[in-house]
Amino acid sequence: METTRPPVEAASRGTVLPGLFDGHTHPYSATYGARHALTALAYGITTTACLGASPYEAVRLRESLAGGHSTGPRLLACAELIDGARTAYAMGRAHRTSAGVARTLERATALDVDFVKTYVRASGEVMARAARAAHRLGVPSGSHLCASGRAAGQDLTTHLQATQRLPYGHAPPPRPATCTRTSSSSTPTAASP
Repeated sequence: METTRPPVEAASRGTVLPGLFDGHTHPYSATYGARHALTALAYGITTTACLGASPYEAVRLRESLAGGHSTGPRLLACAELIDGARTAYAMGRAHRTSAGVARTLERATALDVDFVKTYVRASGEVMARAARAAHRLGVPSGSHLCASGRAAGQDLTTHLQATQRLPYGHAPPPRPATCTRTSSSSTPTAASP
């Protein structure tokens, strides 16, 4: 069988940039249709990480893109935001009981999500359970809460400045040496005070 090679493009007079990664998106296909994904591609983004959405919609989008049924960057799908007794967003799931948290984590596992995120009212125990479930899946877990998330075993902070409920606020951006030493990371969400 003869194989064909893709064409080689000469770029000696230009700049070649690999596909970009958008580390924090919330795909709202019901609101934006295909515009969100097509705009990302137009800007050179080839992979997006959903950090909060309806889990069924996020997985549907991920599978549609991976199967070539939709056009857009590769999507890493997140479970719904795992929150405490109340939640502020439709993409969040409020939890009053341990059994409810267990059902949410079982759903995330069954859907084979790419990221597990707790939200601002989740207790330390819920954050730890989410981190353990994510790690069993082989994916990262994170939160808006830097110090408590890391103490609970989470891998990253999804914002350096955003909604949070702790009295001491967010930690300053970590220094590279700190990230190296603790293996922590954060997503590149820009904000101004």
